[in-house]
Order: sequence, then structure tokens, then C-alpha cells
Amino acid sequence: MKKSWIANSLTAANIAFGSVSILLSLIGQTNAAAVAILLAMVSDSLDGRVARKLGTSGPFGVELDSLCDCTSFGVAPGILLYSYQLHGLDAFGMIPCIVMAVCCAFRLARFNVEVTSVHGYFEGLPCPTVGVLIACYILSGVEV
Repeated sequence: MKKSWIANSLTAANIAFGSVSILLSLIGQTNAAAVAILLAMVSDSLDGRVARKLGTSGPFGVELDSLCDCTSFGVAPGILLYSYQLHGLDAFGMIPCIVMAVCCAFRLARFNVEVTSVHGYFEGLPCPTVGVLIACYILSGVEV
């Protein structure tokens, strides 16, 4: 039996939490949606570690992780922010949310194709950081 299912299950949990966050945002449960993004971050931080520890790292896991990250840390936080505060701006409130998702997708795609030029540090802002910042903003209760 392949051990890769363990890490892939953690990656799947990432997108599951991101999807739950989107659904909760759509019904106005913004605090619960923010918590779901934080749970996606926990899952995301574990999947790579587990894959390396079990010796099951590979290109499939890298691509799957990026797809899940784009949902959980690009799309879900944008929808959450729109649901929490930006919906009052109608179509103009959608613009920053869409830009966030697009920038996340570009960041992840660039990261995936530049794996040969790893310098030991991050280039740009990691996508989970943006999602976690927005989730913490929502949970703080601050409204601007």
C-alpha cells in the first residue's frame, strides 16, 4: 500500500477547509469561515512535512498542493473579505477579491516552474500568509 495517501489526505483537507470557508462566507458565517482558513493553513503546513518524512514527495503532490492553496488562500479569503465588509461596495468591492485570487494563482504557478532556482528563502509573499492575515482580521472583529 502506498504511503502517499497520508500526505495527499492532508492536502485534500486543505482544499476541504477552503471550500467550507467559501460556503460559510456565502451564508454570512464569517467567523467560522475565518477559522476554516486557519485550519486549511494547519493542514497545508503538515502535508509537505509528512510527505518528506515518509519519502513520498513528488510532482503530483506539488501540483495538488498549489491547486488547494489557490482555493484556500486566494479564493476563500477574497470571498470572506467580500462577505464581511466589501459587499457594500457592490462590483467595486469584488475587484480586490478577484485581484487577490489572480495574484495567488500567478505566485503559485511561478513558484512551481522555478523550483530549480530555490535560494533558501521565499520570493514574494507566500499565499498562506495572505489568507491567515485576512482570517485574523475577520476574527479580530475590527470593521473599517
